[in-house]
Amino acid sequence: MTVRAVVEHAELGDAPYTYTWQGDIEGDPKKAGDTVVLKPRSPGRFTLSVAVGGARYGLGSASLDYEVADIRVVVEPAPGQNQGYILGRPQGFLARLTVDGKPAGGNYTFRWQPHPEVQFAPFESGTPNTQAVFTRPGATRLWVEVLEPVDGVLTTVAVSPQLDLSVTAPKFELKPPDEVFVGQEAVVTLTETPPLPEGVARYWWEATPNAAYGTPINRDRAYRFKPKDAKPVTLTARVQARDGGDEIGVATCRVTARAFNVVVRVLGPDGPPPQVWKPGVGLVPAGRAIVTHQSVTLRAEVAPALSDGDNLRYEWLLNADSHLAGGGFGAEVRAYRSQVGTCEATVIVRNAEGLELGRGQGTFEVTLDREKLDASNRAAEAAEKLAQARAAHAAGRLDEAITLATAAAALSPQQREAGALAERWRQDKALIHQHLQTCEQLLGANRFEDAKAAFEKAKAIHALYPPVAEMEKRLTAAVGSRATRIQQALDRIVALNAAKQYCYQECAQKCARFSSCPDVSC
Repeated sequence: MTVRAVVEHAELGDAPYTYTWQGDIEGDPKKAGDTVVLKPRSPGRFTLSVAVGGARYGLGSASLDYEVADIRVVVEPAPGQNQGYILGRPQGFLARLTVDGKPAGGNYTFRWQPHPEVQFAPFESGTPNTQAVFTRPGATRLWVEVLEPVDGVLTTVAVSPQLDLSVTAPKFELKPPDEVFVGQEAVVTLTETPPLPEGVARYWWEATPNAAYGTPINRDRAYRFKPKDAKPVTLTARVQARDGGDEIGVATCRVTARAFNVVVRVLGPDGPPPQVWKPGVGLVPAGRAIVTHQSVTLRAEVAPALSDGDNLRYEWLLNADSHLAGGGFGAEVRAYRSQVGTCEATVIVRNAEGLELGRGQGTFEVTLDREKLDASNRAAEAAEKLAQARAAHAAGRLDEAITLATAAAALSPQQREAGALAERWRQDKALIHQHLQTCEQLLGANRFEDAKAAFEKAKAIHALYPPVAEMEKRLTAAVGSRATRIQQALDRIVALNAAKQYCYQECAQKCARFSSCPDVSC
């Protein structure tokens, strides 16, 4: 309440005035002017007095008797609010105002404090109720100021005792996914019990380095990431109050991703199986054996299966003396070995970001050396062809024998005997044909004895060679034909001589009977 001292009927020479106040007022009474504000310190009846002095003498005094009502206000939780004070949760409070111990009525304004540290709804109103939202955890105080309009100005008439409160934060927990695989998206969710209203807190996420592409989602209440490997990923969510930056709570969890199960399937060798030489038969399959430099198809299988849109990358690694045929970047590759032994194939499967999803191994055995197998097969085939060549030569099939011996020598450099026989038989063949050609020429000249001598030379080289046998037939036929012709000529001569003798005898008889013979030849 404001009180003013008014001086009346004073003269001009009395100025300036001095005021001496006694009573409960605001400020220093010695420095007060003509107007003061009453500030009662307790309820009851009181007197406020003032003495006014002028420049020449005291001008007078006045007093004011007033009574201060016993206005009291206390704050208590609203009915039903007995579950404690939780950060961010609206809590109801009630101001109980009494005057001289009785419930007060009138035009009062209730102003709740502290403001704006605590969010009140309403902060200031004519009703004694409010809802408070605490934005900082820990110990705090709450009170209410009661104001009344005095001369058009709201004046504080009562202030409640401060209510000591302990504000607790909600319970924060991180909920990891049920199952997550390396390189696949995982989401960890922060749960608040009870949930904080929007705008009360800030959320900060921390993750160990083996979490890739991490980002907060769902209004920062969740965290999305991809595990780089199968090692545990530690995730921490920190909740800070927007008001003051105090840490409200921390929640931590560990997520261990599973590596994909990667298996390398050996689908089998490419092309026909290797072959070995079987005497009397030739090349036959060598069963399920794998030979050096024979490609074997390998396929990487990933479980659980991933969609085609995952754009998987495959990196194949082989042990020493094992090689990839082609690029070797897909799920299926072809591998071979340059030496007899075990091919150990390792495949590393990565996603489009290069994160390793898993790896697997597969093996296959190479038991035959291609060069040695080929050399052995050629040697066996060459030996068989040489034996066939000998048989052909013995049977007189010289051309066939030469062909087989030449083939045997070409198959195996070690078959020097086959090469020597082929060369010798070629020379024999050439010499035979030379003798047969001479024989042919002598036959044409009817020089049978010389022809027979030339033939005997060819026959001495190889009597069963078909051209020799054929020439022998021709020579025998030619000699026989000549003897036949000679005999026929001799027979004609004998017959002619016999005819002439008969004619002579006939003529002699006729001449004996006739004096002359009509046959002039007689």
